[in-house]
Amino acid sequence: MDTFGNTDPRKMPGHLFHGSIGKDYSSAERADTSKQNYTVCPRYWYIDVSFECQDCKKSFVWLAKEQKLWFEEYGHYVDSQANACRNCRHLRRRRKNLRKEYDQIVGAARDENSQEAKIRVISIVDTLECLGMAVAESMRDSRDLFRKQIYK
Repeated sequence: MDTFGNTDPRKMPGHLFHGSIGKDYSSAERADTSKQNYTVCPRYWYIDVSFECQDCKKSFVWLAKEQKLWFEEYGHYVDSQANACRNCRHLRRRRKNLRKEYDQIVGAARDENSQEAKIRVISIVDTLECLGMAVAESMRDSRDLFRKQIYK
């Protein structure tokens, strides 16, 4: 008896690949369900699955080996799935890390009058804008103020 596709990857529940535009069952790789985070339905197999990237709208393949890493090493819940291509995921992480760095140093740039921190804030805000992130007006104001203070 096959339960949730435990003997055949073609019998896995469809919700595990919601929104996919293609599945390659020839890439099927057996999963280690003891390492997965799930409540009712584990993923017994990983297969290469095609999706449309939510950011750039290009199609991408979420590889079976990437899924194994996501679910067995990183502990993502098995009902989750990639919604952006590798390039767009990298861009999201870069924006997020820059925003964290901004939040960590902007206070020092203001309160401690750190020239180095002010220069870094300017660079971060400029980079975020170049990466297409909607930058808050307060961030732009801080950058512009620091530019005036440094480049008098």
